[in-house]
Amino acid sequence: DYGANDVSWHPSPNFRNLMATAGTTGYVVVWNLDNVSINTSSNDRVTKLTDHNQLVNRVSWHPTLPHILYSCSQDKTVKMCDLRESGGSRATFNCQQPVRAVSGSPHFPNYLAAATDNGTCQVWDIRKDTMYVNRVSAHNGPVYDIAWHPSDAQLFATCGRDGTVKVCNLGARDNKSGASIRCIGGVARTVWHPEQTTQLATICQQFDARIQLWDLDSPYVALRHCEPHTLQPTGILFNERGE
Repeated sequence: DYGANDVSWHPSPNFRNLMATAGTTGYVVVWNLDNVSINTSSNDRVTKLTDHNQLVNRVSWHPTLPHILYSCSQDKTVKMCDLRESGGSRATFNCQQPVRAVSGSPHFPNYLAAATDNGTCQVWDIRKDTMYVNRVSAHNGPVYDIAWHPSDAQLFATCGRDGTVKVCNLGARDNKSGASIRCIGGVARTVWHPEQTTQLATICQQFDARIQLWDLDSPYVALRHCEPHTLQPTGILFNERGE
């Protein structure tokens, strides 16, 4: 019943016992790992959401508000859940396209970014769920991931099936992406280096099992790469030391 398409640990040290999973049948489940046993029962779950009516692609905790959880789905919506409240989602953002990824801004607590199948990224103010506040044309095809810059509040990186990583600026007047990196295939995930502010890492969707590190100051050739897996990696994360 709870097959998972994505998983996300709570980022706060005070809630490290919580884990959210994105279900293949529309469920979003938050688990209390302090209560998990071999024989899983309903008491193990903190909350179960059934608001999505198609596959859930991603779950993402709010970076600064510990009770807020975002989810996005093939049903073309982003849902915001407040774990302090019962009765399902607190807000629904209709993106008009299947949504592959969602991420809350660590700089603007009321902003979230959603990556859609038509190559655009929508930025929403969670206080207003009727219309996005910004829309950036970034890719030719589905956008697979979004990563807010760790120090520059105006920037976020996106990656997609078209084999590129784009850096988007909320302050740009033309609503188009800026700096670009081209990989040999579709890019599944991207993440900023926590200290080197022009560097980011990528993993490909297929054909290439390497993890590559790029520098925007020299975007045509990867700065370095490693190949710890024989098959495609599905996720990537820097630790606090930038490793």
